Amino acid sequence: MADNKEYTIHSLNGYIELIKNEKLVDYYFRGENKKYNSISSSLLRRDTNKLLKNGYDFYEKIINNYYSEIATNVSDFERKNFIAFSQHHGLATNLIDITTSPLVALFFACDGSDDLLSKDSGYIYLFNINNTIDISKEIVDNFMPVGNCYNFLEKFITNIDTEKLFKKIFKNTLSNFSFYQYRDSLIEECSKLNNTLAREVLIFFNEYMKTCENMINMEANDIDICNKNLMDIIQMHGVKVTTDWKEESVLVLIYLSLLKEFLITLCSPYIAEECNVRLPLMPNLIYKTPYKFDRIRNQEGLFIYQLFLAYSIVDDGEGPTNLLRQNISPDVTIKVENQKEILSELDFIGINRKFVYGDYDNIAYYINNKYF
Repeated sequence: MADNKEYTIHSLNGYIELIKNEKLVDYYFRGENKKYNSISSSLLRRDTNKLLKNGYDFYEKIINNYYSEIATNVSDFERKNFIAFSQHHGLATNLIDITTSPLVALFFACDGSDDLLSKDSGYIYLFNINNTIDISKEIVDNFMPVGNCYNFLEKFITNIDTEKLFKKIFKNTLSNFSFYQYRDSLIEECSKLNNTLAREVLIFFNEYMKTCENMINMEANDIDICNKNLMDIIQMHGVKVTTDWKEESVLVLIYLSLLKEFLITLCSPYIAEECNVRLPLMPNLIYKTPYKFDRIRNQEGLFIYQLFLAYSIVDDGEGPTNLLRQNISPDVTIKVENQKEILSELDFIGINRKFVYGDYDNIAYYINNKYF
């Protein structure tokens, strides 16, 4: 979970010293040359009304329409990595660019027009690798065009490859990072809904937590019976259970049951209009595309797959009225002052527009700025 640590740097050397002294090595990085209201993908920072006027399947329409225009020029490899391909060529997607290179992130925090840099500071956002889950294979396996869904949460609701997609995402949650904060966030959002099966799962969840407190004093046989009963109830709520689930993952299974009921209820027209529901806290999902075009290779780039879900608060058949977006919060924030000087220092060690982008247009831009 986010540590919310904040630092300020004024030079390249100061930045390197900060990373060294604070041991900021097991992180992904994102650089922005000004302060924005939130960290968001190009798709989900757009006006909600403009997105929703295209219906619940607005993302599928965007991806599929783009594919239909260029399909004859797309290789099989590019098709298998089509969301990354689309992001690279400027299509609005739910992917957020990040990097494994702190120097590349620093470049993006400093690169911009003189007018922009004189008005604002740059920012570098760090995401703890241990608080993320790699879903690269799941994206490649499930999100090829022409498809009817490129949305993980929609797949979860409709049971399309539910076990395959979400088993990996949450199976190791208890051991990898704080599961309980995800659980508490989900419980908070469930409590806002009315007339929902999620409330029944929530009651069971709370009862189970009380039971767990007493299981320490149970005999081994009693614990086995308790877990078997729990598994039966979990399966009744639509979450598939296979033999390789360990007993310590029972909480995760209950969490998935509760999450599923919450999302299904949210997509039904049974909640109050004034209800201020948010997407519960979720882990950052990482997409490492094997589609290594020059830019992403030079930038040591990868993506955060930002979750979202469209729903309606009225049953009028007119389409969605609301859109939930996953809140992407960094674990560490570094404010960057003196951007122009740092940009010159980065250029001295070869981190510049020519290197980061590598295409003809940006090489020309770099040469022009160097001589004029």
